[in-house]
Order: sequence, then C-alpha cells, then structure tokens
Amino acid sequence: MKELSLPIPKTTAFDICKTALTSCEIDIEEECQEKNFLKGSLNTSLLSFGNNVEISLTESGQNTTIVISSKSSFTFQLIDWGKNAEIEDDIAKKIMQPFV
Repeated sequence: MKELSLPIPKTTAFDICKTALTSCEIDIEEECQEKNFLKGSLNTSLLSFGNNVEISLTESGQNTTIVISSKSSFTFQLIDWGKNAEIEDDIAKKIMQPFV
C-alpha cells in the first residue's frame, strides 16, 4: 500500500488518478467520485496472474490523501515477487508527474 498527500482538491486528484491508471495500462473497472474510489485491473501475463488495483481518496482541508493498493488477482498466490509494490510505485510516479 502506498499513500500520497497532495495540496489539491479531491476532484482534481480523482482526475489525475484516472489518468495515471490509464497511462499505466490499467483497465478501470469501477469508479465513483462520490464514494472516492477507483478500481482497476492489470491483465495476466507469463509472470503474473494479473493484479487488482484500488485507489481511495480522502479530502482534509485543502489536501487530498491518495491510498494506492495492488493485490494479486489469484487469491492463493503466496509470493508476489515485489510486483504489487512495483505497480503501486508506477502509479504514484504518474500521479506525482504534474507536481515535479
């Protein structure tokens, strides 16, 4: 799980998160701006059964906290070999691009 805090409104953060998921080639399966979350998935490959990605947003004053979580699509997978952390880092980098 990766957490970011940005000095922007939740609606702006939501749009940035959608763009980040798309640019990481993650299919957005569910989104709800009113409930502050996005769900997506990465397809299976030779090295992975696929991953489920969730992003939740919380607004506090002028800041928005973004929590990114990636988990294997295959419930019984015991080791992820760092793939989930890699996916979370890639999404976080895309989210932070406009601020660097």
